[in-house]
Order: sequence, then structure tokens, then C-alpha cells
Amino acid sequence: MLQEFQYYLNENLVAKKHPNKEEAKSLMNKAIQRLRYVKEQEITELNAIIYL
Repeated sequence: MLQEFQYYLNENLVAKKHPNKEEAKSLMNKAIQRLRYVKEQEITELNAIIYL
């Protein structure tokens, strides 16, 4: 079950950060590369569990 963000702050499970546009761009680029890789793969019985 998801809690309110304040809960995670209080439990020191997360920390507030200032926005970092370069980090966001980098994460998006990595995600796009991963998605391209997965789309190119043939899904078989053996590797299907990996893509779930």
C-alpha cells in the first residue's frame, strides 16, 4: 500500500532534492535505450519472465 510522501520523509526513506534537469535527461535516455533493447529481443518461454 502506498503511503503519503510525508510518511517516507519522516521515516528517512526519501530525501527532498532540487530538480536536476541533466540527471532527468540522463535517466530518460537510459530508459529509452533499455526500451529499444527490449523491443528488439525475441520473447521466448525461457526469457519471458525477465520482461514481466
